[in-house]
Amino acid sequence: MIELEIYTDKIAESGRRLIRKAYEEARGRNHNQLAPEHIFLSISLIEGPFFSEVMRSLNLDSQVVKKALETKLDQRDYLGHGMKISEPLRTLLSNALKHSREEGRKTIESTDLFYALFTDAHSYPVDLLRRLGADREMVMQKITTRASGDEEER
Repeated sequence: MIELEIYTDKIAESGRRLIRKAYEEARGRNHNQLAPEHIFLSISLIEGPFFSEVMRSLNLDSQVVKKALETKLDQRDYLGHGMKISEPLRTLLSNALKHSREEGRKTIESTDLFYALFTDAHSYPVDLLRRLGADREMVMQKITTRASGDEEER
């Protein structure tokens, strides 16, 4: 597994599951870096019901989103040997940690990673959902609303 540097003790188990799955996806595709797109795909796979609920609330078909992610990851953008953390993923982790702190948590949960995918207005996940008709701010709001609802149910 790749070294997550300063984030190792700042990631909760739900976040670690997503990162492990993203790593497996990247490795299985012979990618040389772990990118936000891998995290987005792992959210769709591991947090399927939550992912689908957020996509539905945005009037998006979760299968269309997953297919677009698969297509992006099947491109030859990440080929090479070894595995490193991409700069966009470093930014994502930093934004996820900031979001977790704003929500009163000390560790990054899966919902923080999901939210952080949309903090960079120029990221692929933002571009993908914008092309499908979803506004970035609305995506972030829906993730936060759905995450709050899940916490209240627990």
